[in-house]
Amino acid sequence: MRVGAWAVSHITKVETRIADLDVAEQALTDLGVEVARDTELSGWMSRTGALPLACLRLPSGEFGIGLRQTQDGTYEALSDWWYVERHSGVARDDFLQRLYQRYSYLKVKKALDEHGFRIAEESVDAQQSIRLEVVKWR
Repeated sequence: MRVGAWAVSHITKVETRIADLDVAEQALTDLGVEVARDTELSGWMSRTGALPLACLRLPSGEFGIGLRQTQDGTYEALSDWWYVERHSGVARDDFLQRLYQRYSYLKVKKALDEHGFRIAEESVDAQQSIRLEVVKWR
């Protein structure tokens, strides 16, 4: 089956809250995930077109997860999640939860910096929730 220019075979789209590709790239890098710009995404028996950001290099050397911009400006995650989990041990929900948390953290830090705030204290609780205390110098 073909959808537009995309060959689809087990590829699943997941809508995300990601709108800043540079911050997404930093979040993935912080999580230890290999990232490449303007490359192709691979899945079981398929190869998709070029994506602005692909990540998680599989043992085969191909990238297994990609981000593609939607009409509203956010990015959707594309992957053959079954294939990725089987060949890398990375489960979709765990991967996306860690990405969202790191992305949100970096976006907040970026916004704080842009508005003249700095982080005075930072902590992570047992549920992995991040707490930031910020101050603004006048």
